[in-house]
Amino acid sequence: MDRHLEDNEITEILISGSNHVQGHNDEQNSYRGELAGILAAITYINSICHRYRITEGRCTMCCDYQGALKASFGVKQPTHQWASYDLVCSIRRQLQCSAPGQ
Repeated sequence: MDRHLEDNEITEILISGSNHVQGHNDEQNSYRGELAGILAAITYINSICHRYRITEGRCTMCCDYQGALKASFGVKQPTHQWASYDLVCSIRRQLQCSAPGQ
């Protein structure tokens, strides 16, 4: 059974967290920040699923920068020339861990 809450129905914060975006100061930008947030969310979801033996389900991920979503979930294989290649590859590895049967 799917249950969706409207914004005004949320009465308490169930999960809270923070994240540090790794990299040199010259590399920091909103794209890298979005990727780091996506990586943190997927890693956290994988941990919850592993801990509670959740083997199926889905989640919706949203962010302001569509390029980060396309890089993370798209069909193109990342190359070393991609901006924030390290984070994109880490996201792809975490996604492989979240596949059914993993």
